Amino acid sequence: MIEIKLKNGNEEKIVNIPNGWDEITINDYIKLVQVPNDKLSTSQIVVKNLSILTGIDEDELYDLPMELFNDLIPHLTLFNEDIKGENVEYVELEGDKYYLKRDFEKLSLGETISIDTITEKYNGNVDLAIKELLCIFLRRKDENGNLEKFKNEFMDRSEMFGTISITKVKDLFNFFLTGNQ
Repeated sequence: MIEIKLKNGNEEKIVNIPNGWDEITINDYIKLVQVPNDKLSTSQIVVKNLSILTGIDEDELYDLPMELFNDLIPHLTLFNEDIKGENVEYVELEGDKYYLKRDFEKLSLGETISIDTITEKYNGNVDLAIKELLCIFLRRKDENGNLEKFKNEFMDRSEMFGTISITKVKDLFNFFLTGNQ
């Protein structure tokens, strides 16, 4: 994170801005892709993105003097970069390791129905469905090294998976969508 001091009159505020995609959670990534880029001006898009990334209310950002706002813009270079995924074997959360289910050609009926239901819910937009799809793709292993069998209760993991860095799962999704990393 990049720490920036903003001075607006007598007020001083410290703002943390992510320095790269590896500092963006899936939850924040989903919010970012929901910003309607085709219906807003560039400045409005920047304000919405800054609000998501910093937690500062949009109205508060609109109240900033123009020079302070302009000082923040150079720190948003991550939007000019592609998300570089990390090639990870597993993701560790709350002390548990979750491994990618790689045999997509052998999906169970429950997995297939869940994937179809999730993708329909988000009109095929995988970016919006990431957290829920991860509930199907990421599994713990049992004592024999086998992935746990899919259960509907896995969907309860979506909020936990929202805390993962987007770079940790980017390659997982490339693998799902294309069959290779």
